[in-house]
Amino acid sequence: MVKTRKVKITDIPSIVSLNIRVWQSAYKGIIDQDFLDARTNGKENAIKRQEENFNNSSYVAVVDNVIVGYAAYGKERSGKELTGEIYAIYIDEEMQGKGIGRMLVERCIEDLCTYDYLHIWALKDNPNKSFYISLGGKEISRKYLTIGNQSLESVCFEYNLRGGEDD
Repeated sequence: MVKTRKVKITDIPSIVSLNIRVWQSAYKGIIDQDFLDARTNGKENAIKRQEENFNNSSYVAVVDNVIVGYAAYGKERSGKELTGEIYAIYIDEEMQGKGIGRMLVERCIEDLCTYDYLHIWALKDNPNKSFYISLGGKEISRKYLTIGNQSLESVCFEYNLRGGEDD
């Protein structure tokens, strides 16, 4: 059975490991392999950085005491009024398609209830992009991100948290 809960600082090593595994599988052939390999090699530094900057604006999904997913959220980073953002959402590859991502998004939205809109950014070539569309997101903009030595296009999906139709 999947349970969701707020992240604890002791979860950080598991979250970093999950993040690395998901990037290795989801972005293989999209992001340079050298960059993906460097993320694995920099695991200890990533754990230390996350511990130093810890806040609990994240949820984890747990099965049999193992973290199988997480989502981090907060105020939309560009400062758009009344808009929250899910900064990251990662589900272990073998657990995808079981509703865990949807559960994590719903938990984040509960905490973002004072916002009118939610944004989630995804790489345009993300093989799991259909997940964001299945949640009802509408593509509203695109931008390029620099990841390693690459410039990759990303897509912003917007969700109306008030349930009304937008023009």
